[in-house]
Amino acid sequence: MHRKVMLAPYSKPIAASPATPKARSPKLNSSELVNEIVEKIEIGILFGEYKPREHLVQDQLAERYGVERNIIRAALKKLEERSVIEHFPNRGSMVKEMTAKNAKDLYQLRFLLESSAAEMAVAHITLQIIRQLEALHEEMKKDLKKGELRGFTLAHEKFHQMIFETADNSYLLKAIKDLRSASASIRNFSYSRYSLTDTKNQLFDEHRRMINHLEEGKVEEGGQLARDHIKAGLNHYLRNFFPQESLID
Repeated sequence: MHRKVMLAPYSKPIAASPATPKARSPKLNSSELVNEIVEKIEIGILFGEYKPREHLVQDQLAERYGVERNIIRAALKKLEERSVIEHFPNRGSMVKEMTAKNAKDLYQLRFLLESSAAEMAVAHITLQIIRQLEALHEEMKKDLKKGELRGFTLAHEKFHQMIFETADNSYLLKAIKDLRSASASIRNFSYSRYSLTDTKNQLFDEHRRMINHLEEGKVEEGGQLARDHIKAGLNHYLRNFFPQESLID
């Protein structure tokens, strides 16, 4: 089904900015500070700074991020609730290591929720958002061409986050955020494949088509493309870590 939408006018394109964590402000309250540390640790996992089964030592984290240990404890508790890390008595916290079943179960939910978000976003798309997505698309291409994988990764995360936010459903947005957090170590490995020419070209083609589907009001096509996009990353992970496992069709 195609649902042609009217794109709202805009005054000028908004330049894309890197999705880096905000600099910590002394005015942040404890809850905001905990959320900031959660985000920084998640980004660390996404970039491979913290590996699966790596211990997260509270004193080291407190020193690295310049906060008190109670803030680190609260942040680790949140990450444990999101299944990003695991806590073991007398051993402390460590980054969760995924089994093949964990990965498949998690990604089954991502297929459902992220494809739903892509479909729902069609009803709320504006020309301003289209221009922002196009700017991020170009930013990703430039970063990969220069070999700047970190900049590419941040722009890629922001690209998809913008689509999820456009769906305009706060409960769906939170659920997607938690699932993407839980899959950070898988996505870290998936990003390594984008240095390959064929994969890189496929990625940019898919992103271009995502933008086109949103702009043209193609609901079902957008949802299917979102599923295919996620599936490619999971299968890349399974092929390399669990070669005996069947891939997702």
